Amino acid sequence: MRKKLSPKMLQSKRNKIRLYWEERKRLGIKQWNYGLTKETNEGMRKNSESNKGKHFGDDNGFYKKHHTVESKEMMKKQKEGKSTYRKGLSWKEEYGEERAKEMKINQSSKRKNKKYEEIFGISKALQLREKRANQWKNFPTGMELNGKGVPRSSQEIKFEKRLIEIGKIKGEDFKTNIVICGFVPDFYFPNEKVNVEIDGIYYHNLPKMKNRDIRKRKAYQLNGFKLITFTDVEIDNDINGCIDELLNFLIQQKTEVINLIQ
Repeated sequence: MRKKLSPKMLQSKRNKIRLYWEERKRLGIKQWNYGLTKETNEGMRKNSESNKGKHFGDDNGFYKKHHTVESKEMMKKQKEGKSTYRKGLSWKEEYGEERAKEMKINQSSKRKNKKYEEIFGISKALQLREKRANQWKNFPTGMELNGKGVPRSSQEIKFEKRLIEIGKIKGEDFKTNIVICGFVPDFYFPNEKVNVEIDGIYYHNLPKMKNRDIRKRKAYQLNGFKLITFTDVEIDNDINGCIDELLNFLIQQKTEVINLIQ
């Protein structure tokens, strides 16, 4: 009898299998039995005969499960060509207000406190992060996003709290969720024209993110903005050292601005 896997292990196994096939597809490697059927190939026919009547137990997502009334109705519509599934309708239009509300609550509870990778898988997560990173490209510099911008990491929140606790910087001295040259820095100091970024080591070492960071630095430089960057590890290990470095950088920038005016 097969050992029953926990939901977490099962999901991990499925993710590994999916990533394996995605990589093969990217490299253009076809499956050994691509295009073969049991009618045209002896090996496939023998394999089919030997597996007839066998099932894979709890490795199968529908093991000991049954379709809901809604899913049966949806499959019936699909067979008849009447289904509106994935045709631009909202859940409310598709299932009605009460059912749509239940589905939204169910989805949000499943996704709560989870990263994109756990919900969508690695490749889809990278696409979503890239899309989110570029969505402010055409917004004018100085436009405030009023709390609807980029979700904040725990390191950013911790850094902001510590910055204000020290007392050398007030909350009104910097801004968050503001567009600068088509990007949204974690903190922006308008008087010194300084942007502060707190980067996650893993994502900002990926090729796509490295290229985006290069474009960001060039855009800031061409428009007279300065950038200082810390990693999430630096914030976790020595937040006070990072704040001291930022304060010294701000003083230096202020001095340069004064010298330019004089």
